[in-house]
Amino acid sequence: MATSISEVTRAVEALLANPPPVEDRKDGEAEHLFDAMERLRVTLEKPEQTVNRIIFSCRTLPIIKIAQGMGIFDAFADVGLNHPLTLGQLDEQTKGDRTMLTRILRLLITEKVITKSNDEYTLAPFAYQFRNDTVSGEVVKHFHAITAIQSPNYLKARDYMSPDDAFDAPHQFANNTKNHYFHWLADDEERQRPFNATMSLPRHDDHNQWFDIYPVRERLNDESHVFVDLGGGSGHDIARLKTKFPDLPGRLVLQDLPAVVRGVSLPNGIEINPHNMFDPQPIKDARAYYMRTVLHDWPDKQALEVLSRVREAMGKDSILLINENVLSESGADDTPVVAHTDFTMMLNFSSRERTESEWIELLQKADLKLIKVWRPRVTIKSRALFEAMRVD
Repeated sequence: MATSISEVTRAVEALLANPPPVEDRKDGEAEHLFDAMERLRVTLEKPEQTVNRIIFSCRTLPIIKIAQGMGIFDAFADVGLNHPLTLGQLDEQTKGDRTMLTRILRLLITEKVITKSNDEYTLAPFAYQFRNDTVSGEVVKHFHAITAIQSPNYLKARDYMSPDDAFDAPHQFANNTKNHYFHWLADDEERQRPFNATMSLPRHDDHNQWFDIYPVRERLNDESHVFVDLGGGSGHDIARLKTKFPDLPGRLVLQDLPAVVRGVSLPNGIEINPHNMFDPQPIKDARAYYMRTVLHDWPDKQALEVLSRVREAMGKDSILLINENVLSESGADDTPVVAHTDFTMMLNFSSRERTESEWIELLQKADLKLIKVWRPRVTIKSRALFEAMRVD
């Protein structure tokens, strides 16, 4: 007998009333539910409802940014979690006029960011992260919707051919600049700081660290060894490695652009070496050169330049570890996060996420030999650690 919509609704309401603790959820269980709910929604919606939802979805980020700029999230944070505020109280504590405030509150209600009851507004618990003094608040500032909005015009002008040059991406077109995305960030602290904050956020798979699947003590076990985290941002990965293996012998070195590593604070025992990875690598014959989600920022043309610099510095016993997103070969099994990240790579860098076979092909073009592809023990198809050595 077919399950009625009312029965499904009651089951969902019961789950909402008593959700299982995070620690009691099986791996992937919630994700499978989200996927089923999305498919159910599309199935039950009228076509015009689906179309309207997709069309209006592009406005969500600007709405959040406006609310953030007005101080709406800060106003709720000042009075504490789950504490309601009236329209008058919000009007006193935020920028703008009451007409704008009412308009934005109405939109936030439709996005389930705010609820309204008895003329009082309550902020959803997750939305406290949008206030201005949080890392997540900085992440909101980082994402630049203008590039995505202008991308149809960019691609139309190029007859919808895939961009392949990091200096001629939708980013340059939309922002009227000749600068590479990273240089554009570095030119303005108000852009660079939110980007750094975004890179410091835990990833969706951070419960599966690369060093949990890779034999670190076996491979990196000598006092003379050097581990170089190339393009390591604020050092989140190398700091986690140090925390996991506090007695690991050898040197640990973080490398990134000066604007990125300036002011970075790291655990004792980690060196900071400002470096542009397109320049000759100053650390020769390191035991390991490690890159996490670095090469996905670059199309093949520039990615091969980076790999050539690493290869020049590698000794006969050096290894290259590439920790990257991996697209499915079929194109039908990717998570929304990975698919949208692939699009973001195109927008900002003319780059893309790659399949496993494309990663291996890139290594071969760089005269690097694949040793092994390491994957998390749990079922996450969208990430892998590629281990390679130079070909002499």
